[in-house]
Amino acid sequence: MLFTSAIVAIATLIPSISAQSRPAGCISLQGSKQCPAFQDQYINPQNLSGAWPWMAQVSDVTSFDDQFSQYWTDPTRFTRTKINIGLQCNRTGSANVTLQYERTVYCAEFTQISYSAQCNAGTQAKMVCQNTCRQYAASEQAIVANPAICAPTSILTAQHNATRSQTLTKDFTQCTDWNSLATNNSNTCVEGSANEGNCGYGPYTSAQLCQACDPSGNNTISSCCTASNTNLSDCASFGYPGAARVAAAASASSSSSSAAAASDTNGSSAASRYNKSGPDLSGGQLAGVIVGCIVGALLLGALIAFLLFGSPEMEKSAGGPSNAMNMNALGAAGLGAGAAGIGAAGFAAHHHEQEQQQQQQQRPASPTTRPTSQALTSSSGGDKGATVPMVRDQYTGQDIHVGEEVVAIYPYNASLNDELTLEPEQRVTIVRLYDDGWALGRTADGSEGALPLVCVSSTKGDLPGRRGGNGSGTGTGTSDDEGMTSGAEYTSSVDGAVTAEEGGFTSDARSQRSRR
Repeated sequence: MLFTSAIVAIATLIPSISAQSRPAGCISLQGSKQCPAFQDQYINPQNLSGAWPWMAQVSDVTSFDDQFSQYWTDPTRFTRTKINIGLQCNRTGSANVTLQYERTVYCAEFTQISYSAQCNAGTQAKMVCQNTCRQYAASEQAIVANPAICAPTSILTAQHNATRSQTLTKDFTQCTDWNSLATNNSNTCVEGSANEGNCGYGPYTSAQLCQACDPSGNNTISSCCTASNTNLSDCASFGYPGAARVAAAASASSSSSSAAAASDTNGSSAASRYNKSGPDLSGGQLAGVIVGCIVGALLLGALIAFLLFGSPEMEKSAGGPSNAMNMNALGAAGLGAGAAGIGAAGFAAHHHEQEQQQQQQQRPASPTTRPTSQALTSSSGGDKGATVPMVRDQYTGQDIHVGEEVVAIYPYNASLNDELTLEPEQRVTIVRLYDDGWALGRTADGSEGALPLVCVSSTKGDLPGRRGGNGSGTGTGTSDDEGMTSGAEYTSSVDGAVTAEEGGFTSDARSQRSRR
């Protein structure tokens, strides 16, 4: 009894200890309707408010859901910063545009970006599956290629073209790069369809959703089109009656399955009722039935015995070949089944061998054990990562190699003894790089420890501006998309004059400065 009480007490203390280890300002996403696949993750709204000003109004998961929902519906927020400015698309055509699985990508960014890194130091990372990231990036490309939504490249100025190109490159790299927000580990990553309904095209039926799920012209539709959280019933009003029929067919299939199950149940119940309602037999009648069955069985047995043993000559002349034929047929069937089984087993073994060879080819030649920090939450879920010779800096686009210096652009407080505490502008020499977004670094005083690459940047090229932890920016931009003040907003004769933001493109902050 005492042992059980101790176990219960320890289990009760674990959550409180974990909560105390997180810095002040961390908010759990438990119960979030906007990020349902990130329930065990945390965000730091105070730190995030520098990149997304609306985060300053977030105090709990309810206010987060409310503000995050407004982020997509308010035309001055995501639509303006990402679509109108970042992708250089006019306001009229892009009013109702959605990037596929945009909410899932941002849920991951809010939790995995350096602003919230310390809140999730002891939590398994929830990264987006790269397949979802590719769909997100592909939808950006599709929107830009649609002249009804975005101006063609040929009529944009050099500055506008550069802004669009930088936005597309940054979004693709940041989302699909393994050391950023995405992973190939299907056991731990978040599929967009698990976090969002309607195939990632927003909470309501839209022309984009209906077009994606329209089978006309022998188009192959995604499995998400027939999912229970996808609504295609209004697609006919958007000009895609084929998509509406997909929904109707899926509904009919579901209904027929339910009806069949109900029919089976009703049939069984009816048979049961029939059996129960049948006339009862008296004792004499029951005895007569039993005796009759026994006599009939004896007569049938005698007849069979006479046929089998009454004519030996017939058995010798006709029975042999017949039996041989039957045995040959059975033997051939068994041999065929055995051959098929051997063939299937051989194919499976060969396929497994190919997979093993591919995995061995994909692994680095000499994996090295990395620091065993619990904060190093690898995408593979283990505590070891393979070393790599270089990684791509997600901020500058430069390659970071072993032996090179990097500079901290975000603060990081070490949570374990084998980690480095980083301060902005601090320079660190890279000793070893790992394939999960972490590195082993050496400071100027000779201290070595693990550090997250998301908090540092290459010293080659221009350094993206840095925001402090209090969320106050020093630049002049008014962005609401991680400081994406990517040049002037595209205007057209349809939109009329708008106020342009003429600041330089900044990949991860509002202000821009050069390294010393």
